[in-house]
Amino acid sequence: MRPSLERLNQLHQNMLPGLIVIEFIDCGDDSISARMTVDQRTVQPFGRLHGGASVVLAEAAGSMAAGLCVDPSGSLRWAWRSTPITSGRRMPAG
Repeated sequence: MRPSLERLNQLHQNMLPGLIVIEFIDCGDDSISARMTVDQRTVQPFGRLHGGASVVLAEAAGSMAAGLCVDPSGSLRWAWRSTPITSGRRMPAG
């Protein structure tokens, strides 16, 4: 079962995404969408969007999407295998 948008937004409330007002606005079976307020917290001194803020937006959406691919037992949901996730464990790429 997919968590509500309210719950997704609560998860980041006291963390960097919450501090710069990143909000999840849609969560589908194979997608997630978020938006970020562009104001004095997220612009560079020249008034343009700060590159670091863009990265935080991308990372917040990406990590939330990845987190939704983990079932409650702590295993990755891969079509061909289920691998437990443990602290300090290195996962092979491929």
